[in-house]
Amino acid sequence: MLVDVNVVLDKAISLEVDDDTIVTRMSGRRFCPTCQTTFNVRVESMRPQVEGKCDNDNTDLIIRHDDEENVVRYRLDIYHVQTKPIIDYYRNESLLAEINADRDPNEVFKSILSEIQ
Repeated sequence: MLVDVNVVLDKAISLEVDDDTIVTRMSGRRFCPTCQTTFNVRVESMRPQVEGKCDNDNTDLIIRHDDEENVVRYRLDIYHVQTKPIIDYYRNESLLAEINADRDPNEVFKSILSEIQ
């Protein structure tokens, strides 16, 4: 723990997003193996112009293995198991700020700033 190395925190921030939302976002990602561009079929501003094709070079888009729903859910399960004790610790110490991160990034940033100021 940070206490063991003499680090003292004023605040710990947990960015909260529902697992189903994370799964939906990540499983919507599509990747161009040629130019490395990432698209997302579930986000209007990130969709490719032609379904399944890269806007830059017309390469067929792929779904990376780590964006498949079962893999995302497995990774989330591990995250929760490993993170819960840390979250509980900082909550019990009254140092935890839990921020709804399922909003516009600018709003999330404002919330973080208000917690640390």
